[in-house]
Amino acid sequence: MLIMLVSVSGKSLVQRAVPAVTLTQTHTASRDIPSNWYCDDDVYCEDGGACCPDIVNGGFLCAGSDMWANCFLFEQSYCYGERPMICGDHCCYADEACRNGLCEARVSKALHAPMVPQLTSRFVRTIGPSLKWFPDNWGEGTMLRSIQEGLHNQFLVAIADEWRNGFENRPGQCWVIGFPAELSQCNSPWDDGCKGSDATIVQDGDMTFYNTNPILKPVNEVTLSWCNADPTQTQTHKHTYAYTETQTHEVTVEMGIKATVGMESKTTFKGDMLFASAEEELTMKFELEVSTSISESQKFEVERKWDVENTVSVGPRSHVTSSCWLSTSELSSPFEAKVKINSPIVWGCSSPENDYNYYIYPTDKGLWQSFNLESLMADRYGFSKDDLSAIFSTEIGGTWTGIVGQRVQCVTNTIELKPGETCGREHSNATLIV
Repeated sequence: MLIMLVSVSGKSLVQRAVPAVTLTQTHTASRDIPSNWYCDDDVYCEDGGACCPDIVNGGFLCAGSDMWANCFLFEQSYCYGERPMICGDHCCYADEACRNGLCEARVSKALHAPMVPQLTSRFVRTIGPSLKWFPDNWGEGTMLRSIQEGLHNQFLVAIADEWRNGFENRPGQCWVIGFPAELSQCNSPWDDGCKGSDATIVQDGDMTFYNTNPILKPVNEVTLSWCNADPTQTQTHKHTYAYTETQTHEVTVEMGIKATVGMESKTTFKGDMLFASAEEELTMKFELEVSTSISESQKFEVERKWDVENTVSVGPRSHVTSSCWLSTSELSSPFEAKVKINSPIVWGCSSPENDYNYYIYPTDKGLWQSFNLESLMADRYGFSKDDLSAIFSTEIGGTWTGIVGQRVQCVTNTIELKPGETCGREHSNATLIV
């Protein structure tokens, strides 16, 4: 069920999916109010409902009398604690998943191994400098904003719901606190080293290319010739082909990510393509550090040395030429790929049964790593690969062009000397470069 919020002024806000209900507004501090009703030092929610930060306008709104409610981050609405998972305009149970705007059952977590022998050993309730539980705004349409909302709306809901059953310190809403580059200066949620937007990304899965027909082209042909005037003996010569190729790649990102200031939007893309042409199998491999947030063409050059030795036999009274070249393939293709965050995500939860200075957060900092969160969501809580991708990953696309050497090819041509003909200058050992 999706519920309306009421502003501090008492005016009803825009209705979403269900009829509006009478909610409460924040009030100024009073001595007679229970401490766990307060949102900060100045205001509290009457009847003890969850404090909902108004990220757009500042201040707080109140979720009625439901201390376990889950508030929308950028909409003035909330979901009841009994169905706390936010899913578009709907609210799902904590053991469901939000898929295409609908609530669907997840794989039973009973099928998975326990998270830890002692759950409480990884978590602590502590008091510290007030965070006021006011999440940062990482900017509409950015990758970090998508992760922030996805974790708050779904993944962290599943964790908090489990901890409320049989866990002495019961968490309320959970928020992303920051995306620091590393955790050495982040031990408690209020540490400055836990803040920031210094996230990094990596390639998520294989790149998809839509053109699989490379164009073959020979380059750097080298020709040597030998003449043997002896009537009975065969000569043997070596044709050594040495060449330093400059492979070229050009990437134009036409559908990139919108990066937050401070976020590292470059990542290393790896491609390993195999094409079967009418004559041979062709491969294209590359490893390029590509910026995923700019639309200008990005050009890369990679050197590769080729060194091939070919044995050439020159029979009696014959003139032989040997030609070698590098066979290259050129491919220009639209591509699609995914990138995902691969760095710390610091998060914590409110403690509705205590005042706003109390937080519940993992003492095992491994749960502040994105890849560990992914594993936990899949292995412990039964979220699918697509569920994970929808939150942690972002699609990009564009055009990739590459010119890559395939192999050195050599051919020989033999012409017999005519009667009375000898090896003259025209038959001398020569190198011709075309």
